[in-house]
Amino acid sequence: MNTLKDRRDTFEGAIELEAENLLYSAYGRAVAYAQGVERVLQSVITLVYDKKPHEINDNTLKELLELPNEESLGDLIYKLKSKVRIGSLEKELYDCLRKRNFLIHEYFWKRSEEMKTSEGKIKMVTELADCANSFALVGKRLENIIYKWTLQTIAGDKDIEPFLIKSKLFDILESDK
Repeated sequence: MNTLKDRRDTFEGAIELEAENLLYSAYGRAVAYAQGVERVLQSVITLVYDKKPHEINDNTLKELLELPNEESLGDLIYKLKSKVRIGSLEKELYDCLRKRNFLIHEYFWKRSEEMKTSEGKIKMVTELADCANSFALVGKRLENIIYKWTLQTIAGDKDIEPFLIKSKLFDILESDK
């Protein structure tokens, strides 16, 4: 029987165990960043489209940001697209959706051969780090939308409609790279 203790008792076993720990850590990080994209996208939709600036105060902001996310990432992308042109962000969001679904539903099944060796696990760690980085970049773009919209509303626009009509949000989406 190959228990954790047995694996730790040999040099090769210790290396394999460390590679496995790195792998699961990288997987957790990638999934956490994917979840971050979902939460920030939900916040963009809620803050920028579902509430008028004068309706938001510290209490409502906290409530909005703590709402449970009951919509899938695909539903959130669709909802955002139905409200505004999202330009190049659309491809990035759908890429996040594809990667997120692969991680959750297929990753370990499709990588079962790589899981058999330390080298394969290290290759997977690199792949997962790339996924986490791409999720982080999209999350940052979405955070920039909230930041720039907040600056715009603080600057004087108390109604979101002129903001949307002027397509300034589209400009933000295209210029925040």
